[in-house]
Amino acid sequence: MFTERWQMEHLSGRLQAYISLDYFALRGNYFKAALGDTQASGAFSLSRPRDQRYRERLALLIHVDGTTVERGKAYVPYKLPGGLPEWLEEGPRAGRLSDVTFAYQGQIHTRPFELARRVALSGHIEEGHIQYHADWPEVRDLSGFISVGGRDVRIDVSRGLSFDGTDLSGSYIHLKDNASVADIDLVSTTTVAEALTFIRTTPLKEWMSFVTPDWRGNGPIRMVGSLSVPLKLAAEHIGEVDPADELEVDLDIELNGADLDLPGYGVSLGALAGTVHYTYPYQISGADVDGQIFDRPAVFGASSDEDSVVFHVNGQAPYADVLELLEMQDPGLMHGGFDFIADLHIELGDEISRLSLVSDLTGLGLELPGELAKAADDSVPTELTLQFLDDYQAARFRYGPARGWLHVNEVLLRGAIGFAMPPPQLDYEQKLLVLGGRVRGFSLDELMRETEEGGESGPGFILALPVQLDGLFADHSDVSGVFFGTVMLDGR
Repeated sequence: MFTERWQMEHLSGRLQAYISLDYFALRGNYFKAALGDTQASGAFSLSRPRDQRYRERLALLIHVDGTTVERGKAYVPYKLPGGLPEWLEEGPRAGRLSDVTFAYQGQIHTRPFELARRVALSGHIEEGHIQYHADWPEVRDLSGFISVGGRDVRIDVSRGLSFDGTDLSGSYIHLKDNASVADIDLVSTTTVAEALTFIRTTPLKEWMSFVTPDWRGNGPIRMVGSLSVPLKLAAEHIGEVDPADELEVDLDIELNGADLDLPGYGVSLGALAGTVHYTYPYQISGADVDGQIFDRPAVFGASSDEDSVVFHVNGQAPYADVLELLEMQDPGLMHGGFDFIADLHIELGDEISRLSLVSDLTGLGLELPGELAKAADDSVPTELTLQFLDDYQAARFRYGPARGWLHVNEVLLRGAIGFAMPPPQLDYEQKLLVLGGRVRGFSLDELMRETEEGGESGPGFILALPVQLDGLFADHSDVSGVFFGTVMLDGR
């Protein structure tokens, strides 16, 4: 019945037997035995009716003061319900068991598919090593209580580690239905770096693919919640159901001063404190998470649907960080900073991820031509949507009466701005800034800047980007000191 036989030393106990023509019974009490350095005690009873093979029964109770996980497996019968013996053979890898109790009751012989045996094994485990599924992290340095009963395995974790330092103390693991499902009540103290590794190396990576390899983080977090991990499919579902479809995850992620860098979006989030809720596969929610962005205080939130994850930010931005976000060199046209409300949309499909921002730009000074100019104290309602493309950043904006679009990659590549009207048409291959609509005043010199290298003829003037005027009406205009009234301007 057992997977291994040991030779007992110093066996003692009391036997009682009943023998007749039709029945044989044997009972043993107060048994003690030494198995190497392991002490065992127990009792058993055996009954064998004559010519009734499937009514022969055995009851067995053994207590062992201590043994190893590997030797403890030898107590487990061959004929347990399908799946459980395989997991018991492969899952528990190492460790020492103490105060072990093994109980067996049932038929000695069984018919095919007959469930006529009950097995229970329990004990404390120290320095354990368990792998509950090849796709999920192993539990190492495990201390706690483990029990095997019927079709189930239960592990109360008083101490345990996963990855390089994730603390699982207080967690509970329940392998049920013949090791077909692992239900885990998770209590985990870890770091942002370890959590990112957890996502990238488990089935969570299939949905959370937006967590790209360049994401980096540090600082403590705590995860509390439940996981239901399918270890194998029921026979009727094989070939019809993806095991990931039966995965259930419901976690509260507590941030306790964590930092997160998102290089692909040009932002770093710092000192995050608050709770985010995650439900597999695509539900993320959170609000009122305190932290920093651009090294300024901010409040964060999160939401999601099947197509995208959205991070909400209410914060402040110095102009230098705006240029870094745009991957743009400083043209020397702005100073100060501003408050903003923004949503970072991380797309999970074929759509392009984008940043949407609204602000009144109070605190930001802009030294721009005509009506685009703004003193730091002025309030100008502004909306910006920034798409993160491979070769450049594409911005669409509304700024006071102006609206338009810009392509930026270190410098301004092209763009179109319409004043009190939609922006003029422009071929995306051209390197121009096209202006159209109607403005109060216009000065050509405002579109020019002095070069620092004037050559032999001395300082000169160059355009920051070739400017095309496309039916631009101006109430008054100044072209190199010549003033005009209401005019319509075309040309470069």
